[in-house]
Amino acid sequence: YVMDECPESVDLLTPPPQPEGVPTLLELPDDVLTVVDVFLEQHVLGRICTHWGWLRLRHVSMTAWPTRQQLHQLCADQGRVHTLKIETNSGIGEDGAHALSQLKAAPSLHSLTLRLLSHWPQLKLVGDDGARALSKLKQALSLHTLTLYLSGNQVGDDGACALSQLKEAPSLHTFTLDLSRNQVGDDGACALSRLKEAPALHTLTLDLSRNQVGDDGACALSQLKEAPALHTLTLDLMDNEVGDDGACALSQLKEAPALHTLTLDLSGNQVGDAGARALSQLKQAPSLHTLTLYLFRNQVGDDGACALSQLKEAPALHTLTLALSINQVGDDGACALSQLKEAPALHTLTLYLSGNQVGVDGARALCQLESHPSIICHVLY
Repeated sequence: YVMDECPESVDLLTPPPQPEGVPTLLELPDDVLTVVDVFLEQHVLGRICTHWGWLRLRHVSMTAWPTRQQLHQLCADQGRVHTLKIETNSGIGEDGAHALSQLKAAPSLHSLTLRLLSHWPQLKLVGDDGARALSKLKQALSLHTLTLYLSGNQVGDDGACALSQLKEAPSLHTFTLDLSRNQVGDDGACALSRLKEAPALHTLTLDLSRNQVGDDGACALSQLKEAPALHTLTLDLMDNEVGDDGACALSQLKEAPALHTLTLDLSGNQVGDAGARALSQLKQAPSLHTLTLYLFRNQVGDDGACALSQLKEAPALHTLTLALSINQVGDDGACALSQLKEAPALHTLTLYLSGNQVGVDGARALCQLESHPSIICHVLY
């Protein structure tokens, strides 16, 4: 019932009548319940009815550190665990990472999320040895979706190199690796670029923000363009040491044959007009339809903004977010960016220009952009 249309005489505690011929949930056969359970990826069905006890332990979520006995059960309980999520902010240290590597033996585990954040220095942190232990998850034969949050630990180049071996996981197609606020430099970034060799990988999120990655590391990461199946890439390099040369290298991602969704965060680096000009060449990516480009707190001026307006030539681009706050963009750059309305397929545009030098003429041009009838446009300046 819709609440604002419900007559006062209706008993809201009584469920509506079941249509004839439609089975109730309890009447569904086990094979149908299995399909529903796989779709939900939740433990709810296993807790509703004792008859469905066979569904328990298929989808497990833990917010406390598992005991040794629990880990053993997760690995050995007749292969029932399909999805597992473990979250802790308490700092597991190297020993904890070694314990988690046992999950490689879980025969049916296909989706794993380990959120192992450490934002306080007094906690036990995961370092290179722990990263090497976690890399053993490459032996999990059924694992196709892996999410590792290791923000605020002590993983360096050696640990990043070890984690790059996860490319060998035979079924892996979706990988999220958060190494923000660690100690990863160019050598570690170079090692992680070898994830391009994962044969089935189609979705990659790599967060290296607040590390020590420079132009050499960015150049290496541009080789992710060679990943044969990659169609969705999020690459976060915020607050590193990337300059124009690194941005120029990253523009080569335009050559990724299947790439249709790209998020590239270069905020808080040293990218100037030359780097922005290079990044405008992403317009040549043949399949790119969604682009998010963060350039907050760099050194982009009018020339760079004018170059980025050439993204209007991207033939398939329908969703664009361009963040240029706290740069040196003036009226000329703002007027040029207003020409993004000419992009043939564009229907959603978000443009951040606060903290620049946009005056009356630039504001007038941006207002005309916001009023374009066929584009949902949000401009903040």
